[in-house]
Amino acid sequence: MIVYAVIARSKDAAILCEYSSEALSSGNAPQVTAALLEHLRSHPSIMQEGELKTFRHRNDGSTSEEDFLSQFMQACTVAINTTEELDPGAVEEHFFHLWHQDEVFYCCLSDDRDPKEQKVNFAFLQALAHDFGGRYSKRRIRNANSYAMDKEFLPMMRSTMH
Repeated sequence: MIVYAVIARSKDAAILCEYSSEALSSGNAPQVTAALLEHLRSHPSIMQEGELKTFRHRNDGSTSEEDFLSQFMQACTVAINTTEELDPGAVEEHFFHLWHQDEVFYCCLSDDRDPKEQKVNFAFLQALAHDFGGRYSKRRIRNANSYAMDKEFLPMMRSTMH
């Protein structure tokens, strides 16, 4: 199930719009997502324009507090390529699905381990991109302040989320 979605400009990782479902009542998803987007902005070779990728965040307690961010970023730079890597276990995992399209990162956070469900998540991102790109010009997206589209586009995100 998708629990969080965000649309951010890729050149500076400015969040233009975000939505959290009621299922995400606690946690640090917005902060972790912002850190991931900043990392992708700083390392553009990780995710090229037009690519769809899934990154996994594991909360298995194996990282120290002081080194959490660097280890998280190192873990997130490895895309999931096989169903074996989606092996369910006792570790709490979340999956960041991203699409880099037209200088924008479309991202959603889910707890779906099944690759079929992950395809639905990418369809969600593509629907978001279609609606977002249809509503806002590239110029407006390039020049917008952070959260500039939040109030206007949030209802569309909410209705598109499953």
